[in-house]
Amino acid sequence: MKVMIIIPAHNVEDKIEKVLIELEPYKNDVIIIDDGSIDNTYDIIKSANFLVVQNNKNRGVSYSICRGLKYALHHNYSHVILMDADGQHPVKYIPEFFEKLKDYNFVFANRFHNNTNAPDCKWSINILGAAFINETYNTSFTDISCGFKAFKLKKEYIPVLEKCDSFEIVYKILFLALSSKSIIGTVNIEAIYYYNTFLFTRESELKSYINIIKNLINDDYSLSKINTLSDSLINHSDFYVRVDDLDFWGFFLTDRDAYIIQSDPSIIKDYAFKLNGVIK
Repeated sequence: MKVMIIIPAHNVEDKIEKVLIELEPYKNDVIIIDDGSIDNTYDIIKSANFLVVQNNKNRGVSYSICRGLKYALHHNYSHVILMDADGQHPVKYIPEFFEKLKDYNFVFANRFHNNTNAPDCKWSINILGAAFINETYNTSFTDISCGFKAFKLKKEYIPVLEKCDSFEIVYKILFLALSSKSIIGTVNIEAIYYYNTFLFTRESELKSYINIIKNLINDDYSLSKINTLSDSLINHSDFYVRVDDLDFWGFFLTDRDAYIIQSDPSIIKDYAFKLNGVIK
C-alpha cells in the first residue's frame, strides 16, 4: 500500500507551519496544492522543502484536490489521505487512517461522537447533513462533511470528481463509497474550531451539499425536503426542515451569505451518541 497525503491550502500562513512540522515523518509522500494564496503560504511551504504546486488563481477545494489525485495516480500511489492545511485535522490520526485503509476502501473522520466539544451550531449543521443520508440509507453517520478522508484510489474516480465545484468533492467521495456499496471505516477525531471568528455555514457549502445529495436520495419524501431546502437557499430565506425525526431551523445572514443552523442540542447529541453506540 502506497499512500499519498493531499493537502489543499489557501491563505493559511498563520497555521500551516505547525502542520508542516508535524507532517515531517510523511514528507516524501505529501503534496500541497497552494490554491492561489495571496499571503506567504506558498513561501512557507517551499522553505520547508515540501512538494507544493500552485494554482494560477483561487480555483477552489474540488479543483485542488483533483489536481493532487491526478498527481498521486500518475506516480503510482494506491491510496490517498485528504486533509486541511489549517490544523483542524490533527496529523496524529494519520497512523490510524493507515491502519483502517488495510480493511476499508473508504475511511472518514468523525468529529461528532461522545467526546466531542463543539458549538451547538456546528453540531446542528453536521447532524443535519448526516441525517438525510441516514434517513434514506439506514446508515449511522454523524459527520459527512469533514474533509479528513482516505480511500483507495482508482482512475475511474478522477472524471467523476473533476465535475465537482466548490466544496462538492467532500460529499462526492461519500457518493462513490455508497454507490459502490463499500463498508466505510471511521476514525474519531476532535472537532477543532477557532472561536476568534464568527462561526456560521457558508451558503456555498450548503449548496454543494444539496447538489450532491440530490443524487443520493432515492425516495420522494426525502427528495421533497431537499428541494424545499434548495428553494430556501435560492431565495436566501430562513427554513425549517424535519429529517430522521429531528427538527432543524436555518437563519440566513444577509451580510455574510451564510446560515446559522439550529436544533435542540440535547436531542441531536443523544441522536449522535446512539449512532456511535454510546449508552447515556
